[in-house]
Amino acid sequence: MRYSQPFGTPQPPLGQYPRFVNGDPVRGIEGSIPPATAFDETQVEIVTVITNAGLTPTHDDLTQLWQALMILFAQKYISTDVHKYCHGVNADFPDLITALQWAGNYIILPSGHLTLHVNAGRWQYTSTIEVNHANANRISFMGAGTIPQILPSSMSITGFNTDTDAQAQLAALRNVYSSELLFQGGVTGFRLLRPGAAFHYLLITGTYTSAAPTPDGFAGGIGIDAFESFFVDGMALHHWGWACIQTTGCSLISYTSLSLVCGYAGYCAIVARSSYISFPQTMHSIFTSSAIGGVLLYATQMYPGMIYVAGNASPNSNLAGVMVEAGSQLNAWPGSQVYYNKNFGVTVADGSSFLFAQCTISQPANPACYYALWVDKGFATLDGGNVQNGISDASHGAIYGMNGANIEAIGTTIGGNAWPTPDTYGQQFNSFLRTH
Repeated sequence: MRYSQPFGTPQPPLGQYPRFVNGDPVRGIEGSIPPATAFDETQVEIVTVITNAGLTPTHDDLTQLWQALMILFAQKYISTDVHKYCHGVNADFPDLITALQWAGNYIILPSGHLTLHVNAGRWQYTSTIEVNHANANRISFMGAGTIPQILPSSMSITGFNTDTDAQAQLAALRNVYSSELLFQGGVTGFRLLRPGAAFHYLLITGTYTSAAPTPDGFAGGIGIDAFESFFVDGMALHHWGWACIQTTGCSLISYTSLSLVCGYAGYCAIVARSSYISFPQTMHSIFTSSAIGGVLLYATQMYPGMIYVAGNASPNSNLAGVMVEAGSQLNAWPGSQVYYNKNFGVTVADGSSFLFAQCTISQPANPACYYALWVDKGFATLDGGNVQNGISDASHGAIYGMNGANIEAIGTTIGGNAWPTPDTYGQQFNSFLRTH
């Protein structure tokens, strides 16, 4: 609709509006004469909005334009809590990919939130679920039922990265979780490209394989591949070809005491680069039975609550159950345990810090593991803890520090050789192990 100027005035350029004026006989001012279009087109425009919103125009309701606008806004905006169900009979969507495509038609306002429920069952995918909605911070993925806190004792550990343990762990998880997303063909499960998505009560599994990278360079075989921050609550990921969770330059946060379980990955259960990971002190972070290690941190701060890392094989001698590298920091809550990991329990290197007070690092005698804790140019605090290696000789022991390592183990039980010699300066290239 174009502006209808008063009679007797030239048609203005678009965007300019000659104003209507009232007549004033005393001053000799003639009032503007409105053309028919000023009334006709205005009514047509308003009535068109009302009818397109599905309303029937009436003289009895003078709020119909407002009602129509609210209806039309609702067709593009989510302003309240909206719940949609995926998979199974009578679901709103056949899968999460379709649900997110639908959500892409909407702007989710600060007053709104979209929860995508995954109905009970094991649902298979052959494609990655990409989270790229501009308002991903107002989207949650919710499994069915309620999830108890999973304890480390639920995860079978009889060896290093064994298929027997993996199958027993998966069976235990399936006994807890009602909703499972199973990704076939080595594809990555979720790829997070916008910040803020939240995951609740889901078991996310793969086939212990990794598909080739996508044309745009994204890797396969990752349960959740995050480039933006996200939240977890009572989650488990298992049987992934590369990693259960990989974070790159983002945060991984939980605010509840429910567990995070990551197991049986072809590389590491969790790989974090330039990231920040924070869980409550009462939360169990369980990383088991992966081929290389349980936790690998590069330039990352991790506060994992009570961490349990066990049964991870390390075929390369510089890898371990927990690897804290490149200026990273891991600060675990008392009661945490790194247990029965091949080659090394924990490695700390290149200016990294490992705070493990009142916790346990324990390595078995058979097969021989090099050191329970190995520190190279890093810092470790083990006060009041327990560090054990089942074999102790010239090449094996409980603690090994080198190249300026600083290790504090006051009140710590040390089972096995410890280098440098405790409480002695100037050894192992100016490393120091303090026990008193």
